[in-house]
Amino acid sequence: MTNLKPRERATGSFLETNLVIARLDKLSRNEDVREKLKAPDCRWDLIICDEAHKMSASYFCGEIKYTKRYKLGQLLSTLTRHFLLLTATPHISSAAALDPGQFDEVLRAMPSGFVA
Repeated sequence: MTNLKPRERATGSFLETNLVIARLDKLSRNEDVREKLKAPDCRWDLIICDEAHKMSASYFCGEIKYTKRYKLGQLLSTLTRHFLLLTATPHISSAAALDPGQFDEVLRAMPSGFVA
């Protein structure tokens, strides 16, 4: 779902197919796409997010900033019973150095019982 033709963009593509491969940035930055994801019948058996470390919130001056990617993760977690977050990148940021629990913000976006 990275380079849809104009006609495909206008349809409810999430409701018309059993498999979607999409870029996190494409989904998180496009309001129309996010609205389609909120459709009542838009549900999935499994959602896999690679590069999940990019979905983390940021922490600066005692304030948490919830990025578009983070909010997308929250939305996607409500659309499936099985939500798999993949990353091979260690999550180390200046905020994590000050607060080792900061990476937990990614996990807090998930509904209760989603994290094992």
